[in-house]
Amino acid sequence: MFSYLENTYARKHQQVATIDELLSLCKSGEVARVIIPMTYNGYGSTLVDDSNSRSIERAYPRARFTREDHSLTMSAQQFIRNEHYRDMIEALVNDYIVFNDQDYSELETETKLEFLVDEISYLLDSEEPPEYPAGITESWTKERVREILESGGWSESEWTDTRIEWWEDVIIDNDGYTPYATEEDVAKLAALVKSRAVKREDS
Repeated sequence: MFSYLENTYARKHQQVATIDELLSLCKSGEVARVIIPMTYNGYGSTLVDDSNSRSIERAYPRARFTREDHSLTMSAQQFIRNEHYRDMIEALVNDYIVFNDQDYSELETETKLEFLVDEISYLLDSEEPPEYPAGITESWTKERVREILESGGWSESEWTDTRIEWWEDVIIDNDGYTPYATEEDVAKLAALVKSRAVKREDS
């Protein structure tokens, strides 16, 4: 379904089944704003919404899309005059809900990483007493945990990957927004972070 805001004082949210119907309503003056799908930022929004919103604004900076009814919107005239805008909206509804795969992947990774950094730093600092790396008396800061989780890499000379493989231990929940990991997986990763920190300080 294709959504729009009526060209009335109430500006009610309405829907039609096809892009051609929406175009016809725009031409007849019944549409105030066309809602760009999958750009919602209210209660129940998802990482797809967040990624699409920022990706679309970056892709069309001169369009100056505005946010109304909790979504990005364009004017009826923009919709009429720009076939590539119509193609973009139709693709999001009928083909694929993600506007930019690379941006979505980056946002998903960052969301998962931030969640694990929070969980691991809290767990390590809540130990009685906290076990800091050799010679270190400061707390397990988020910056320290993030640095360790992002450290390592692929060594072609030794054919080894020294990264902590955290990405398989956290998922995005069914709501499409909330990261989740089991207590067991967080504890396992925390132990790896602690071990890697000690090695880094000893080296």
